Amino acid sequence: MKNKNIAIILYVLVVVYAITYLNILYKSSVAEHTFIVGDWLINFKAGFVRRGLSGFLIIGLSDMFGIRLNMAVFYFQSIIFIIYIIFFLIILRQKSLHFWVYIICLSPVVFLFPIYDTEAVGRKENILFLLYVVFLYLLEKQWLKNYLAIIIYSVLIFIAVFFHELIFFFTPYFILAAYFYLTLKKEKWVTIFRYAFLVIIPLLAIISIYFFGKKLDILIICNELIIKGLSKEVCYGAIFCANGFGYKDNLLFALKYNYFFTYSINFVLGIIPFIFLFEHIKTEILNFKRVICIFIIIMFFSAPLFIMAIDWGRWLHIHFMMLFFTFLILLPHNTYSLKNDSIKIPALFQYKSTLLTTLYTFIFSIITICYLILWRMYTCFNFSIFRMDIIKDLF
Repeated sequence: MKNKNIAIILYVLVVVYAITYLNILYKSSVAEHTFIVGDWLINFKAGFVRRGLSGFLIIGLSDMFGIRLNMAVFYFQSIIFIIYIIFFLIILRQKSLHFWVYIICLSPVVFLFPIYDTEAVGRKENILFLLYVVFLYLLEKQWLKNYLAIIIYSVLIFIAVFFHELIFFFTPYFILAAYFYLTLKKEKWVTIFRYAFLVIIPLLAIISIYFFGKKLDILIICNELIIKGLSKEVCYGAIFCANGFGYKDNLLFALKYNYFFTYSINFVLGIIPFIFLFEHIKTEILNFKRVICIFIIIMFFSAPLFIMAIDWGRWLHIHFMMLFFTFLILLPHNTYSLKNDSIKIPALFQYKSTLLTTLYTFIFSIITICYLILWRMYTCFNFSIFRMDIIKDLF
């Protein structure tokens, strides 16, 4: 089948995914979900606190337009999500898509993660994804080459950190994308240093939160939300947990519930298609060892999130999403005009016999289907990696 035809199917699947996502988001917003709604309503009512900018804006918009708070959160989240999906599709449309791109899109740790674990729907990483796909778009349009443009974009990331501090811990991906792009364009390596502002300026937000931020007064925040018509249950999730439980408690929790083993398996399973995709798109300069070293550094950069919070599945999901978006930079522009442009199952082995080739294709297809449907990853409490319900039904 022609790559163009399969690409259209992928675009349709992305649209179906977006509709499903928004449907879950709507139901969660109506139910005043403690995390999906509550996290966005943390605000500056009791002083300067981390994550308070979203609540400050949403409550202001709710008062201005007379919209119920939980629905104001839904509209705010939906706009961010829809714009991010649109920019993703624009970038995707410009690229020649390899087999492994489709597999990654359908992986349980990438786009389908919040569908399998609905607790991950409508979280603030969508702001990060929006900023990143727009950054990639502007990078390829060569609109982010001068210092002024980079500093302006750095300020946007700086502001986003006040929505959620997690955004800062993934800023190295912005430099990685710039590095990939400049390497492909064979520009001077020293040019990469100007993109350091994308990490340095958001770091100022983290410093200000650390030194000047107050501990969240849960009672003041909750009373305001109840006065504005929400139920008290909205406070029992993200708002209640906003002050954290301390890194010792979190690490003990991780040990108790076997996080290191289960999420290691999730990481290995999740990274497999990325390795095969990179084997297809790597260059002499962007070799496997160099990219692995950079990725390990980025993982260490985000280590505070794994230490200070128990949402390990969520953090891994963000890494996989950001890595996938980054790899889009390396994909060649589409070649749908070529007669031989078609999507094929990768030939990991070469067989002269038609029978062996057919057998290989069959076995590879079965393994791929099993990979896509027989396991999943959860935000936290990852008790079961493999989907035993499906396995029991099969056997």
